[in-house]
Amino acid sequence: MPDRVDDSPPLDFALYGLSDSWQGARWLSALEGKVGAPLWAAWLGHFSNDAAVFTGSAARARHDELHTAPGADRLSQVAFTAAFAMSNFTLPSAVDQRPENVLDAVVAEVEHAAADHTRWENASWELDGEILAAKVWRFAGAWCAFTDTLTDEYLLAYGIGVEPDDLEFAKVTDTQQYGFSRRQRLGPAALAEIKKPNLPRPAQLHEDHRKLVS
Repeated sequence: MPDRVDDSPPLDFALYGLSDSWQGARWLSALEGKVGAPLWAAWLGHFSNDAAVFTGSAARARHDELHTAPGADRLSQVAFTAAFAMSNFTLPSAVDQRPENVLDAVVAEVEHAAADHTRWENASWELDGEILAAKVWRFAGAWCAFTDTLTDEYLLAYGIGVEPDDLEFAKVTDTQQYGFSRRQRLGPAALAEIKKPNLPRPAQLHEDHRKLVS
């Protein structure tokens, strides 16, 4: 198949997903980056028995260059990347259940939480046998987290139906289990072709959403 004009080059940074201890569906969930340019992050989905975990891998240098102003707190931007992705997942899929004032309030709450990331909960993750320290924020029945431990990537995650502590991660060596090839150019059309499970979404706003606009 010829490359599409909106395809980005193949991923040039390491990907991290849940270890083989996770039994359930896996897929490439989302890509982050400018259309046609090298991507700065990718999200992998994991779903089983009403529990969902999305793992994000962000190229550290590229993420910092794009999102952190000189002298700014780079980890607040990493926290925002994780929290913003999670916040979208907590909202109802029906447009009429997502009033504009709620969307604006959620973004403001995410920005505030990200700036306060040093006060997030502590968690421990395992990555290929190594214990990593992570920070966790909970909102609207879900959680998001990140670790700054790795040298070349930021490892992010968000989920629902499973606790964030003691999750087991692994470096992805076979991307076919997520529905794509490591050598593949990627874009919106490629994402649309990947088989995804029918994830349950909230039918209405969570109490945390309503509190923001009450």
